[in-house]
Amino acid sequence: MTAAPTTAGSRSAADSAPNASPGLGRSELTNLADRIQQNFEPQPVKVLVQGTPPLTHASITAIAELLRLTFGVELTESEYAATTSVFVASYQSGDPPTRALLASEWQRLLTELKPSTGKVGEQATLKVRTVLAHRFEAGAQANIPWAAVMNATIQKRTTTIATMKGPVPAYGKRADLHTQMTEADLDASLEMLYFMWSRAVATPRW
Repeated sequence: MTAAPTTAGSRSAADSAPNASPGLGRSELTNLADRIQQNFEPQPVKVLVQGTPPLTHASITAIAELLRLTFGVELTESEYAATTSVFVASYQSGDPPTRALLASEWQRLLTELKPSTGKVGEQATLKVRTVLAHRFEAGAQANIPWAAVMNATIQKRTTTIATMKGPVPAYGKRADLHTQMTEADLDASLEMLYFMWSRAVATPRW
């Protein structure tokens, strides 16, 4: 018996195979690759507040990236939203120097920081970290809202969370506890990363 010819609109055997991983068929991977490629293309800059210079989502993304590179602080979704909110309010009520700082200073520092590597990169990171730490702390003491939020975010990671103490759970004390990832762990991690990446590409934050 002759098999029915495959048409352009039909799914391939790899896509419909019963043992194939869900969500990882050929057509799904092709769609994912297309979305990733689109994500790497320049995206329109979303303006949060008009001005000179305007406050954009790129401004918030830049300060978030600086916190990650210099303090090791990854903003949560709620922290990112809170940062956006306080930056918008501070920009709207600020004078021209404040608006320029909030809108473009972070991109400038990021541009200086990113090309550096090795020993030079470590020195550049330390320099930027020192500048930001002083600016945030001094601003918080002066009751500047955006600086207070940044300072509190850093302090929460470096002081509050870093010094939290608690009992070690029972499973953590077991002599036979294995900390090496198994093949099953790697498979589960790959599935999770695939899901998170595909969602992030499909719904970019800026």
